[in-house]
Amino acid sequence: MTSRLLVDKIEGKATSGTITVPNHVINVTHLKNDTRTALSGAASSALWSGDNVTKLISSSKLIITGLMVFRDGASYFMGAYWKIGSSGNRYDGVVQHGYAADAGDASVQFGWQINAEYDATETGTLAVEIGWNTANSAGSNNPGATWNPNSSDDARSHQKASTLTIFEVAK
Repeated sequence: MTSRLLVDKIEGKATSGTITVPNHVINVTHLKNDTRTALSGAASSALWSGDNVTKLISSSKLIITGLMVFRDGASYFMGAYWKIGSSGNRYDGVVQHGYAADAGDASVQFGWQINAEYDATETGTLAVEIGWNTANSAGSNNPGATWNPNSSDDARSHQKASTLTIFEVAK
């Protein structure tokens, strides 16, 4: 039996011997943090740092998606940010979900959802950071009492984990 492959046209960009097709995933990085952390008020704080993503191709973009888990809400106007490489603090694509200021139980769990795009040409190992930074430098802000709560916060609970998935996508 003979097989034939007929191709009229192949479109894409060749980068360092690799053909990239627009909108296709080049690389995926999954990060997880399940360390229970008690938070205190600050005008600015890097919550998640010390992890990296490797961007392979300068003409690609990074799509960041994730969820940060908190307990016992405190302030929800403190300027949640994300940062990759030399981007500086980016306030787009981060929103807080599931905390009502008038909730009868202040210890409710809630989270920050991240859905953002990093469209810079820098490549290599890039630092990833998530935190908060108030616009008015008020010093008593924090999203909640605890990041990644566990059974020490509520005996019925298991250890929670915050996760980020970063897709490198060809343009």
